[in-house]
Amino acid sequence: MFTSFEDIDVALGEGRPLRSSARRFVRH
Repeated sequence: MFTSFEDIDVALGEGRPLRSSARRFVRH
């Protein structure tokens, strides 16, 4: 659904430091 971690960061908080949450989202 997401191409890269950057897309997830932008989708969750417009580039906010959510790489930790992004990793969990991807693993889910």
